[in-house]
Amino acid sequence: MSNKLFCLLVLLTPASMTLRAGDAAVQATSPVSTSPVSNPPAATSSTTPPPATTAAASSASRVSDESRRARKIAVNDILAIRVVGEPDLSREVKVDGDGRIEMLYVGTVQVIGRSPADVAAEIRDALDRDWIINPQVAVDIKQYDVHYVTVMGAVNHAQQVQIIPDHRMDVLEAIGGAGDFSRDADKEGITLRRAATGQVLRLKNRDLIRVSEPSQRVYVEPGDVINVERTIF
Repeated sequence: MSNKLFCLLVLLTPASMTLRAGDAAVQATSPVSTSPVSNPPAATSSTTPPPATTAAASSASRVSDESRRARKIAVNDILAIRVVGEPDLSREVKVDGDGRIEMLYVGTVQVIGRSPADVAAEIRDALDRDWIINPQVAVDIKQYDVHYVTVMGAVNHAQQVQIIPDHRMDVLEAIGGAGDFSRDADKEGITLRRAATGQVLRLKNRDLIRVSEPSQRVYVEPGDVINVERTIF
């Protein structure tokens, strides 16, 4: 019996050594596979702009929208007029040289220097008065013609400055387009003559640069003339 037991021990020893070796391998590797992994930075931290950037972009978008809505109608602009439920009255029309359009049932409408919303209100009132009960009218500037404002006087490059389509240009931006004030400019002596009405506004640079609210800026319209006076020595 002792010889048989000895032989059995001899046979089992390598197997038990193999098992121990296998257990050791599992124990050696198990900490790597089961240890918690540190949470990586949130994906949004590298792709989402910081709040300040988002706010700035949103503000810029609002300014752009306000500028577009504030843009007045000018000669040769193409207007898209839509009357809900009335396809015969919905049309596209070009503003003529006198700043007018013609519309069925309404007649002649003077539109130059006015906002699309203002024109829509006039058309709506005219239709409601004689033809349609509570009409829904929308007017949009579908295509802007190329327009200019003239900048003259004490600027570095007196010239006509193009007004970018779908954008409303203020007085200081127009002066910048003419090379900015010249060295002999009287910056507090700026006049703006309105092409549509003939009205003359007298402006001062120190007042213009203080305005931060877009709705309070002094904007130019197509055909306006800006003159910067010269300093008298």
